[in-house]
Amino acid sequence: MSQQQIKSKIIEYYRDILCREPDKDGLDLYLKMANNGTPLEKIRELFLKSDEYSFLKSTKFLKHAPLFKTSFSDDEVKKMFDSVDGWYHSFKIGNVENTNTRTSLNYQMWISQIIPTDLSGMKILDIGANDGFYSFLCESRGAKRTLAVDNNQLEFSDVYLKRSTEFNVKRGYEEYVTGNAMVWAKDISSEEPIFKNMAPTERFQILKKILNSKVDYKLMNVYDVDSIEETFDIALLFGVYYHLENPVLAFQKIFPKINDSLFLSGHIIESEEPIMYLQSTTNEKRRQEILKDTPAQFSPQLPKWIASSECLLRIGKGIGFKKCVLLDTIDILDGSTSCATNSDTNDLPHKSKIGLFKFSK
Repeated sequence: MSQQQIKSKIIEYYRDILCREPDKDGLDLYLKMANNGTPLEKIRELFLKSDEYSFLKSTKFLKHAPLFKTSFSDDEVKKMFDSVDGWYHSFKIGNVENTNTRTSLNYQMWISQIIPTDLSGMKILDIGANDGFYSFLCESRGAKRTLAVDNNQLEFSDVYLKRSTEFNVKRGYEEYVTGNAMVWAKDISSEEPIFKNMAPTERFQILKKILNSKVDYKLMNVYDVDSIEETFDIALLFGVYYHLENPVLAFQKIFPKINDSLFLSGHIIESEEPIMYLQSTTNEKRRQEILKDTPAQFSPQLPKWIASSECLLRIGKGIGFKKCVLLDTIDILDGSTSCATNSDTNDLPHKSKIGLFKFSK
């Protein structure tokens, strides 16, 4: 069997068993195992014995999945799903599901267990909404007003990614972070599109059209949410805190905008101590490897910070929340739950998980 056939078979396992596209680290690992003599059937057994597959088999959260309705036909929905390159969240609308997603519907519903099933009359602020799954979920549960905000990072085209590997990565990175990405990108690809879409805005607007939704969307940095001229009953901050340069400042900015509760999810480490690690120092070698392999990801998806639950609970109380609770945890499932994999945090002295929190006033 050729190398390409082996790779295709492993990708098939990802899609058929884990219901997602392969992450680079996982695919490389399985390819290495196959090249070292591990039979493909044995690799398939590893997929079936994985924690990720065990989680996917658990359907207790899926019973609360939203029954999104649309006036469009299945064919029309599929065409709109296929009109952009990839999705962050999983959606099922009518009989159509989007593909090439970053998270599974089961995981999204695990997160959603914290959101009340009846939001009638409530106002929701979804921070870091991406393509808006939780915003649209809240609307489907009766929220009278939902505002989704995101910083809207651009995504680079596949042609651009390929050519950028032949470019001076250091120069490109330095100019990107100073805001001149378009200037240096033109040196790489003049005849092909640099960006494949204006994600996540474009994807959000497609979903809004499909669902005939009234959810509002605003391009906004998390540190600017205190400038919003209204308050909300509930704020969602799912998969965001650990990517921020200053998560404590972000919590401080969010606090005055909330009348009731902040629902939070993110990477945590198992420790009873109130500790937080800066990822760039604990795993700099890993970060540099990713920058080298995928140079267009100049805002790396690796966590910048990772804290213990006790640390986050103390931050919440210190900011002014009266009750801060860790409601549930789940093991990091090799990319299905977030954009970080186990290898992203394996240099930390503590085991890492995903935590689900409620901070109440």
